[in-house]
Amino acid sequence: MADTSALEEELKLELSPYDADLLADLLTDLLADCGLAGGAPRLVSQESTYFDTPDHALARAGLSLRVRRSGRRHKQTIKADGSAAGMLVRSEWEREIAGNQPVLDDDNPVTALLGHRTALLAPVFVVENERRVWNRDGIEIALDQGRIVAGERLAPLCEVELERKGAALDALFALAREIEARVPARICVLSKAERGYRLLAAAAPAPKAGRIRLTPQMSVADSLALIVGHCLGHFHRNLPALLDHGDAHALHQARVAIRRLRSALSLYRPVVRDPRKVARFQRDLQWLAGKLGAMREIDVLLANDDDPEALAPLCAARRKAAGEAAAALRSKRCRLLMLDLAEWIAIGRWRRAAPEAAPGELSLGAFAAAVLTRRRKILRKRGRHLAGLGDEARHDVRKAAKKLRYAADFFAALYPQEREGRRARRFVARVERLQERLGTLNDRVTAPAVRARLGLAPRRGPTADAEKAEQAEQAEQARLLRAAAKDYDEFATARPFWR
Repeated sequence: MADTSALEEELKLELSPYDADLLADLLTDLLADCGLAGGAPRLVSQESTYFDTPDHALARAGLSLRVRRSGRRHKQTIKADGSAAGMLVRSEWEREIAGNQPVLDDDNPVTALLGHRTALLAPVFVVENERRVWNRDGIEIALDQGRIVAGERLAPLCEVELERKGAALDALFALAREIEARVPARICVLSKAERGYRLLAAAAPAPKAGRIRLTPQMSVADSLALIVGHCLGHFHRNLPALLDHGDAHALHQARVAIRRLRSALSLYRPVVRDPRKVARFQRDLQWLAGKLGAMREIDVLLANDDDPEALAPLCAARRKAAGEAAAALRSKRCRLLMLDLAEWIAIGRWRRAAPEAAPGELSLGAFAAAVLTRRRKILRKRGRHLAGLGDEARHDVRKAAKKLRYAADFFAALYPQEREGRRARRFVARVERLQERLGTLNDRVTAPAVRARLGLAPRRGPTADAEKAEQAEQAEQARLLRAAAKDYDEFATARPFWR
């Protein structure tokens, strides 16, 4: 039997083991309360073995290959990564097979990718799962409780999948809200395959943003949906390490994801006709950024403070800030924010208001050029006479540099020619250098206020002479400011890559 290709659309919610048990007991009644009446769920025991090459070629290409055993039946499934702001939208190829080893012909992407290297495929991890399945009015509801086993490493698996089987998308989100109202459940963009690969790599680096694959043929609306989905995926993929360990690198990437998301909403504001909703998103994202920012401020002090007497109180303050950030990330406010963003991007009123019908009916390329030109103009204006600006005005320059850099990152794929690509990389590098230099300067300027807020004495530095320490700090800030002014001049004279 050949592989059959299909498009899978699902909304996935993550639960704690306790809440998964609670949901298992009440989900049938919950569905009936929602008008989705039916019988008891179908119980299925599953064991899914995931295959890859020794160098994980499939994972690096965004593919997963599994053989799932349910009773005596074996089903082979190949999936391609894909997400849109919390909705998982993935191509998949399925077929029934006779045993527990993959059967690969020429009609699937694994064979096309690996060629003769399919002989290297071997099991890499296993997902053991007890699944309860309800089918109601075009929605398949699957509650999964089990574990992922990768060698000697184990991780629990507790999630509910709402897969579209003919229902409208708003029905999936309505059901997700009903579930969240009864048990704490947050949107999850990690597939079981991604979780397994993460378990294999115990010290995997914090995921970075990566490149957004916009194309000139996209509508303005679809480009925003892709960008927001990309930002939310970046955020969610850093949550496990941030929640479980308070990892500083995951914290940094989660903050970058939020900043990029806020920038995207700001950059697209002229064509998105839903100001109240966008304003609410910005408020909640700013609140969340503030909770994470408190941790980051302490991390900066820990990285730069050479006062041994400050180490213990800084570590204590860091633990407190990490606890408050974790509480915010697990809060109902955050869960609903992420669910609302996912629904707004997928089926929000703004999409029906046709952003492309804005004045001039801009193509995506024209819209991107207009945004980049405007943000460049703002940065050039704010950054003039940089060396003479005060702290607050300099901070405004830094924020302008961030927005321009993120806009350039978002739209760079629209300029694929080799020469354009080189110019884009040079341009972004100059803006990034200016932004980071101003960030370092801002950290040094604000450090005394952060220390005071934490109840710490002023930093002594390597010398006990307070006057000499202050002079050394002022000299370092002056050096950074001169370097930032030079960075600005290099940016200001750089040729825009979008012209």
